[in-house]
Amino acid sequence: MKQTIKKNYYELLDVRQDSSLTDIEGSYRRAMKIYNGDSTATYSLYTAEEKKALLGQINEAYETLRDPHKKSSYDAMMTRPVDEDDTYEVDINELRGGLGQANNTFFKNPPIDIKNVVKLDHPFSMADGSDQMIAEQYRILYTKLDEIRHDKGYRSFSVTSAVKGEGKSVTSLNLAYLMASDFKKRTILVEGDLRKPSTVMGGVKNHKEVGLVDVLSGKCDLHSVIANVEGTSLYILPAGSVTKNSSELIGSPAMKSVMNALKSEFEFIILDSPPVLPLVDMSILSKLVDGLLFVVRAGQTSRDLVVKALDSISNANVLGIVLNGADTKLKKYYY
Repeated sequence: MKQTIKKNYYELLDVRQDSSLTDIEGSYRRAMKIYNGDSTATYSLYTAEEKKALLGQINEAYETLRDPHKKSSYDAMMTRPVDEDDTYEVDINELRGGLGQANNTFFKNPPIDIKNVVKLDHPFSMADGSDQMIAEQYRILYTKLDEIRHDKGYRSFSVTSAVKGEGKSVTSLNLAYLMASDFKKRTILVEGDLRKPSTVMGGVKNHKEVGLVDVLSGKCDLHSVIANVEGTSLYILPAGSVTKNSSELIGSPAMKSVMNALKSEFEFIILDSPPVLPLVDMSILSKLVDGLLFVVRAGQTSRDLVVKALDSISNANVLGIVLNGADTKLKKYYY
């Protein structure tokens, strides 16, 4: 969230006033790598003018703090009153987050009491870093959602598709994992297909067999079935017991209560949802989230099928389409 702040070089480089020259140089290099590198995701957060201004401020801060005489003069200046015009706009939370520090100052909810910790059972593209092309595309997707969060306050997103086999569950898992690991956002991934849960939980071990269905049925407390993925800010709410009356449970007041509870405790909610066709579950789920991401597998899903699915949820807030499995000129696959 952009805010107007006093022009403070120490905040800009994220160093203390008594930091050594080595620390100052290290912070400067990290900041320049983030904002002057090749990351399309980071650059999508700013206009060209904003990026140029921010890089100029970073260089100015470094040139001042690395020179003992300039630093001394600057420290003396900081003790004097500063005119209101001597301010600039910069996303300090984003800068600090990019420097590897989880900064959730705007998210003031108390820590949730989750004792169930799970581990990744086998690596996947976001966890093992095997394909940076894929990771970069997910970063772009995240920054678009983060912009929407700042502009409209959206924090809950359902990931769906026309039919099964489009890759929505993999998209949900990778996106949620990146939000939590790369951007340090407290994120929860919810398995929302109660009729036929995905294989998402196959990627973790030590998880419980109970989940959302059991909470909605009144058998379990919500916090008792949420699991934290070890070493990350990612949490998982599994589907739990398989049920045939999924539409009834999803449309129940209990489901609304669950979503409200999650919204009060998590920065992002990613709902791995059932396909739109041929079930009615998605029409109900679409009313419980802020927006939908529609996954389409390139070269597989027909245009008519996509149009039919979108028409069936015409009242839903579809934010965009995620193209899965597209072959690029670099011969890479991305989302």
